[in-house]
Amino acid sequence: SSSGTALYYLLDYIMSKDLEKINNLQHNLIELELNVLNQKKLDQVKEITDFRSQTLKLHHYYVQVQGIYGDLADDTQNVLDEETRKLFNILIRKITLYGHESEQIWEYTSQIRDIYQQQLDVHQNIIMKFLTIVTTLFMPLTLIAGWYGMNFEYMPELHWKYGYPLIFVLSCLLVIIM
Repeated sequence: SSSGTALYYLLDYIMSKDLEKINNLQHNLIELELNVLNQKKLDQVKEITDFRSQTLKLHHYYVQVQGIYGDLADDTQNVLDEETRKLFNILIRKITLYGHESEQIWEYTSQIRDIYQQQLDVHQNIIMKFLTIVTTLFMPLTLIAGWYGMNFEYMPELHWKYGYPLIFVLSCLLVIIM
C-alpha cells in the first residue's frame, strides 16, 4: 500500500540522523574518558551522570520504537502488502542495531564511572599516605609533649640548665631518624 510505503519513508527519514547522533555521543564519551584518565577535572560526577541518564533514555526510546515497528511489521490486520512489511523489517533491523549501540554506550558510561571512581580512590590513597607519614613523624613528639606536660615535681631535667635544649635536640633527632 502506498500509505504504508509513505509511512516507512517518513519513519526512515526521522531515524536518518540517529546514527550520527550516536556517533557524536560516543565521541563525547571518549573525550570524557580521556579527561577522567588525565585527571583534567576533579569533579566530573555530574557530567558522567548526565551521560548515563541520556544514554539510558536513548536505549529506552529505541526499545519502544522497536516494539512499534514490530507491531507495524506484524500487521495483524493485513493493512500492508508484503513489500511494505519487508520495508518495516528493514526498519526493525536498523532500530535493533541502534538499540544495541545505545546499550553498549550506556555500559561504556558505567565503565567511565568506574574509572573515575578508581581515580578518586587513587587520589584519596595518596592523601591518606601523606597524612599517615606526617602522623608517624610527629607521634613521638606528641608523646614527649604529653610526658613533659604532666609537670611532675621530681623530673630532674625540668630543673637542669640544659634540659630544654636536650629535649629540643632529641625531638629534632627523632623527626630526622623517622
